[in-house]
Amino acid sequence: MIDFWVQTWKSNKLLFWLEASGTALGMVAAGILNFNSTSPDMLSVLILYFISAVLLACSSYIRESSFFVLLMTFYATTSIYGLINLFV
Repeated sequence: MIDFWVQTWKSNKLLFWLEASGTALGMVAAGILNFNSTSPDMLSVLILYFISAVLLACSSYIRESSFFVLLMTFYATTSIYGLINLFV
């Protein structure tokens, strides 16, 4: 398991940090949503999900992971839609 993380780091340090940051932001957003499920701060959740999705989509594109790019693009798009719904 440690070799997996070391190889990921060695293969591309920038992508490693994009993926680590995107994952961490997504986890924080999920935590906010789940631990405050009766009245979550949706602005924070949607912004964090959007940034997370963009970071992960970029790293997935560079790594040529087509289905993950599609999934993260979907998440980014739905986050934008959610943000628009908050203010309109």
